[in-house]
Amino acid sequence: MSLRILRYWHAIIKEHRLFLLVASVLFFGSLVAGVLVGLLIPETAAALLEKLIQPLGEMAESLRNKPLYIRAAYIFFNNARVMIMMLVGAYLGGLIPPLVLLANGFLIGLFGSSPVMTEGIGLAGFLAALAPHGVFEIPAILLSGMFGLRIAKELWSGILGRPTETLGRVSRQILGFSPLMILLLLAAAILEIYVSARLI
Repeated sequence: MSLRILRYWHAIIKEHRLFLLVASVLFFGSLVAGVLVGLLIPETAAALLEKLIQPLGEMAESLRNKPLYIRAAYIFFNNARVMIMMLVGAYLGGLIPPLVLLANGFLIGLFGSSPVMTEGIGLAGFLAALAPHGVFEIPAILLSGMFGLRIAKELWSGILGRPTETLGRVSRQILGFSPLMILLLLAAAILEIYVSARLI
């Protein structure tokens, strides 16, 4: 990977750092909220998880006998769908990026504080199992959220008649940044199947 590309990516992150900060606050703030709900209102958390675990269990069962690379591909495309949802949703009014960030953070916190998910390994063990792929997946989510929030800001500035940068320039930056986000999601999917799944 050339130094020029790294400098280009760094310049984009620096330019949009405020939006990256907002995306991080939304994600990690909702993650903490999910943990608190799981710890302080376990009955409510259990009811929410019951609705979520069933489809996840059905999905896991359908993939049980598939080769590992098929499972990794499924996870990659599922995560890529979330990333695309944030970016495309930003052009459709701007509400989807913050909602996706809030939902993902909350669910991770809820799962992490649930006795059902941490049984036998504890919260520390659960987080340790998430860490190998989370260290790649979470940055990809935050970067997508950063761009999604920036697009939403430019979109609404134009609607309200305020001076704004062209959406085209930000869109080109997204295309230039896409290889990094794809690499992060690929690494996350591979590690989730080959490392994290064996730690839980």
